Amino acid sequence: MKDKDKIKKKYNDKIKELKKHNNLYFSKDKPIITDEDYDILKNEILKLEDNYPYLKNKDSPSKSIGFKPSKVFKKKKTRSTNVIFIKYF
Repeated sequence: MKDKDKIKKKYNDKIKELKKHNNLYFSKDKPIITDEDYDILKNEILKLEDNYPYLKNKDSPSKSIGFKPSKVFKKKKTRSTNVIFIKYF
């Protein structure tokens, strides 16, 4: 296996792992790694992308913003209230 192929495999494995942890954390509310370990993993991916720009793709954590709201949490009804501003003279 060429070095380029090894690097790409390492990158794709890390992306797959990150997606798994995103799902566990954001969708299922059941993280299995610490925030610190998550940050380390994400930074390793970003460092690989910086060193090997050909790796960047649609799955890159540098291209994602936010996540879908979890279905685990119950929706709450909000009530509308009027806010009264009192101006002091």
